[in-house]
Amino acid sequence: MFPIVLLILLNVAVLGVIVLVLLELRRLRAVRKSGVESRQIQQLKDLLSAIPDPVIVLDSKGRRAKNHSGNDHGEAAALLDKLPEPEHAALHEKVAVAIKQRQPGSQRMLVDGRSIMAQIVPLPNAQDEAAVWLRDCTDQEVSATRAGKLAMRNRAILRSAMDGFFVVDENYRFVEVNDSFCRMTGYSPDELLQMKITDLEVKEPANRRADVSPMRTGLHQFATAHRHRDGHIIRLETSVIVLRDDDRKILVGFARDVTERLRDQERLEQLSRQNKQILDCAAEGIYGVDLDGRISFANPAAARMLGWEVHELIGMCAHDLMRRGQAQPAPMLAEDCPICEAVRGGIVRQGVDALFRRKDGTELTVDFISSPIRQHGQLTGAVVVFRDTSERKRAENERRQLEARIQQSQKLESLGMLAGGLAHDFNNLLLAVLCNASLAMERLPPDSEACAFLNKIIKSGRRASELTRQMLAYAGRARYDVQPLELNALVEEMVDLVGAALPKQVKVELQLAPGLPLVEGDASQLQQILMNLFMNGAESLGSQPGTVSARTSLRTLSAAELAADYIGNSLAPGDYVCLEVADTGCGMSPAVLARIFDPFFTTKATGRGLGLSALLGIVRSHGGAVRVISAPGQGTTFTLLFPPAAADAGLRPPREPVTELPAGATILVIDDEEDIREVVQAVLESRGARVLLAKDGAAGIEQFRRCAADISVVLLDMTMPGIGGEAVLEEILAIRSDARVLLSSGFGEEETLARLRDSGAAGFVPKPYTAQVLVDRIGAAL
Repeated sequence: MFPIVLLILLNVAVLGVIVLVLLELRRLRAVRKSGVESRQIQQLKDLLSAIPDPVIVLDSKGRRAKNHSGNDHGEAAALLDKLPEPEHAALHEKVAVAIKQRQPGSQRMLVDGRSIMAQIVPLPNAQDEAAVWLRDCTDQEVSATRAGKLAMRNRAILRSAMDGFFVVDENYRFVEVNDSFCRMTGYSPDELLQMKITDLEVKEPANRRADVSPMRTGLHQFATAHRHRDGHIIRLETSVIVLRDDDRKILVGFARDVTERLRDQERLEQLSRQNKQILDCAAEGIYGVDLDGRISFANPAAARMLGWEVHELIGMCAHDLMRRGQAQPAPMLAEDCPICEAVRGGIVRQGVDALFRRKDGTELTVDFISSPIRQHGQLTGAVVVFRDTSERKRAENERRQLEARIQQSQKLESLGMLAGGLAHDFNNLLLAVLCNASLAMERLPPDSEACAFLNKIIKSGRRASELTRQMLAYAGRARYDVQPLELNALVEEMVDLVGAALPKQVKVELQLAPGLPLVEGDASQLQQILMNLFMNGAESLGSQPGTVSARTSLRTLSAAELAADYIGNSLAPGDYVCLEVADTGCGMSPAVLARIFDPFFTTKATGRGLGLSALLGIVRSHGGAVRVISAPGQGTTFTLLFPPAAADAGLRPPREPVTELPAGATILVIDDEEDIREVVQAVLESRGARVLLAKDGAAGIEQFRRCAADISVVLLDMTMPGIGGEAVLEEILAIRSDARVLLSSGFGEEETLARLRDSGAAGFVPKPYTAQVLVDRIGAAL
């Protein structure tokens, strides 16, 4: 609409100029008729001719005036002649009205498809004439129409735009807003047009308005915070430009609501911070790998375990961190690296007991999993999570060692029970042999030829007894003569005994700690241990010179030290008397070391293989434990631990042998073996004692009940069918509480007395025994 109005105003102005020119020409013609000639007349004609559009003067009848000439009355007349009759009549009517009313008028006409605008202006000095300016407005109207459509389209675009649009004047008052801006702020258009843009702004440091005071020209972009009509804060990204509208400046702006985007961005940043905290706090090592196989990020745990700084890991090739294996410590190639393979193929790969390289060149055993990372369906890399399994492997090794020790203990216990049972039965048989042989020798004259044969029988029986002692030692049931002992004295005595038997190239060294506590033990068994260790150490040297050393000490051991290295008894933490026997010989392989305590296992060409198995049993029976450290070419060290004796324990003086029993002594023998009852009866009666016999526990209890007042000592076998020895002992002491009961068994003394320590027994005699040993023990009980 605006371009059309402007066109009309322009036409009116031009028409006014034409009218003035025509009037001036009339005046000058009047002067010429009176004889006055002037160059002005020609100038005005030239000016009128310069007007591009045709002009004609018509009277109220629509006729051409005779006294006027325009720039092209012929062209104007030609245009008027082309008018259809209705439009011609309408023009004449318009001219007549204009002349009559002395007011300008206009008439739009179509001539040959062209739009002609006729501007009608009555001439001031002519009562019946008007100037008609015929202007071709076709191009102007087309341009105006196009401009109008463009303006309408732009306004439609601004109304339908998702971004807010606004215009403010120099006072920051809204003069135009679109629907989107209204939706953003919650106000209606009428409300906003009554407000200033500053009424919406939130006064906060983060809100920065463009420097448009005093309406600086140019484009400005900034973020602003505004208050919605309901009170909440909205965040806008605003672009404004200052334009000039006639003699004033206006601010044209576009605003985009970024509240949700900023909120999402804040959530994303918070999530990123949380993820970083999770990565930083994770105990597992985590790092990312890009498509080129290079590390893109790493958490502190990964850097700590690998010995690098985080920034040092970034950019490293993932395959440079991996090792092929302990046998091939070289770096792994990219084509062989499972992590690079996972990245290339977009697959999940897991590794167990893999080797990673630390910064210092050492290796780290890990379990890892590599998982692909995808964004919008596209593979972008992989993330690797790994855990240091060194501690787990150490725990697994400890567990396997513990299981091996338990299995060893169970195996030793099972074999020990078997060996103990066999030794018990053999001892019962040997008892009859030894007692009968010794009793026969006592009744023969010393020069009898039979004494020599009997003596051989006794010696063979004693050797057989030693064999059963070794079997019981292996079973841990062979402590017979237990007394407080000085370990240093036993070591020195054994060195003196075996020194002459050792090869000359073997050097014996002693480091004996003075003032050691006494140990409670069987001297002969401890000597057997020392004999085995010295001889084994010397034999490991072969023909090469070397050293066998013995060292004693008092050590305080923790529960961890005792559990990790020692086998035998489960010892409590505390002080122990320690015996170490070491050699510089050939040592043992792990396979041999694992079997040295197995019965009948030996690496010697000759030997029964009971030496070290008996050693373990003897140590166990003494409440101790043993540790062996050995490696091929590095020698062997045996470490034996013994609990110290009680503080009030002292060395016992040797007892004098008993030859005769007190007159009138009555002995009750309770044993299920007939041979043993008979030979014991013969031995005791030969010493002047009266003997009562019982073949089992029930008969023994009955016999004691009948003769309780007369019986001096009861010789009770602890292993019998039916009522066992312990139950018989309880019954006898229940009948007579001061009864003297001497226990007898093919098992060790310590095992029997450990069960019956508070039972009230008067003593113990181990099987097999000779006649003299039996008499000595009964004499001690009396």
